[in-house]
Amino acid sequence: ELDIDGKTVCDIGAGTGRFSLLAAPRARLVIAIDGVPGLLERLASRAKLLGCTNIAMRRAAFTALPLGDATVDVAVACSAFTTEAPHGGDAAVDEAERIVRPGGEVAIIWPEDPRWLQARGYEYIQMRADGAVHFRDVATAYRLCAEYYSESAAEWVRASRTADVPYSVLGVRPPADMCIRRIPG
Repeated sequence: ELDIDGKTVCDIGAGTGRFSLLAAPRARLVIAIDGVPGLLERLASRAKLLGCTNIAMRRAAFTALPLGDATVDVAVACSAFTTEAPHGGDAAVDEAERIVRPGGEVAIIWPEDPRWLQARGYEYIQMRADGAVHFRDVATAYRLCAEYYSESAAEWVRASRTADVPYSVLGVRPPADMCIRRIPG
């Protein structure tokens, strides 16, 4: 849904690189920003393993991005942006818009509150969703479900013996929507 081919993309709240690693083969440059050094280190390891050489990692907060005005074509926050500080709010929206060139786009994938962004001029787009999280293997699915979701989700994995866990089992809605705004030029 996003036009990132040959473009400079900023992944705000990149974490371990779910979006950055998907964008790298298409983008000219991906600037992955996160405030947690350990997550950026994991992203660096994953990028190296996959042979991605066009990802630059920077440590920063959502409200103080280490980029100049109008320096990227697309800014993306994938399931990391909230309506309040420190991971969102008006200051973070302003900061994301500041770094995007005129004619570029800011995209909030899997927004917490689409109406909040729509009130700020963003278009809300719903897409077809994959109905499951695809973990590496059953053991990983079990461990991460127990640690991050719920014991009932972990038990579902144990009983089903699959690494593909439906969002309904995890108790969260699928990442099937985004809010996007073109920066006026």
